[in-house]
Amino acid sequence: MRSTLDWYGCATFRLRAGAITIFLDAYVDRVAGAEGPPGARADQIAACDAILIGHSHFDHIWGAERIAKRTGARVVGSYETVRILAAQGVPEAQLLPVSGGETLRLSKDVSVEVYPALHSCIWAGYNDQDPDFCCLGDQHVDYFDRRAAEMHAIAGLAEFSADLRSHMDLSNQGGRGDGGVLCFVVQTPEGRLFFKDTPGHWSGIMRGIRADVGILATSGRPNIDGEAAQGSTNEFLVSEARALGLKRVIFCHHDAWLGPVFPRGNIDGILAGFARDLPVCEPLEIPYCSGFGVFDGLASGGGRTAGGLPEAAS
Repeated sequence: MRSTLDWYGCATFRLRAGAITIFLDAYVDRVAGAEGPPGARADQIAACDAILIGHSHFDHIWGAERIAKRTGARVVGSYETVRILAAQGVPEAQLLPVSGGETLRLSKDVSVEVYPALHSCIWAGYNDQDPDFCCLGDQHVDYFDRRAAEMHAIAGLAEFSADLRSHMDLSNQGGRGDGGVLCFVVQTPEGRLFFKDTPGHWSGIMRGIRADVGILATSGRPNIDGEAAQGSTNEFLVSEARALGLKRVIFCHHDAWLGPVFPRGNIDGILAGFARDLPVCEPLEIPYCSGFGVFDGLASGGGRTAGGLPEAAS
């Protein structure tokens, strides 16, 4: 059984593990001028057995309703994700609400473990062009101030172009925030694949997870235990890879997935940071829809390296 990945841009992947096809997130359609596989559409996806949704923002959930209704795929996601998709007409029998702590068998040889995670700090400043830039401050921000900053950022997206306004209208499914972020470990006969679609975690939970290959999102100010991370993006990502014991890491959410609104992040700087700070882990940006062999060429053994996660913010 060989496991392969097709990246659809942003944080959406198609994982094929033997006879089963799993989508990790489901945001396939793109606004004009955005990066991604040319012409890809969610309503053209013909085969899917399961969809794992990391959180219920439009750039992660939109498309799941069409894939699920077209293919009969089961959808694993938060209770908010399930509410949205039920309202979009996905049959209840296909909807599997989870909150973390569950293990679901998807086929005879493939299962998925679900863990709680956190969204990046939308309210906090960051520098995606310099992943070694040390971000400080933005801690203990009041809930209402956080929400105001988030709503301001989202409202500003529609000001750029008619195409973008139309895209935002089409993808608006009435989601209430991120709905509670989840991360997943897919267990296959070849190894364990970790997937998280935004840079945030509960440090105590992250320390208990083990995987061989990880998919990590790079966009936004990282979130550690509910507070803005103090330090650089590279420090955060390297610490996650260390804690998980990853032998290979595949990056996502760094492309220009919404066109000029979110310019492409400095993935070369992230790759260089891993080569410098964690040479035992292979860092990769994979091409779109390339059928990449997830576990191909990985040496046996491995395990956690020294260091691990930074301490929680005080």
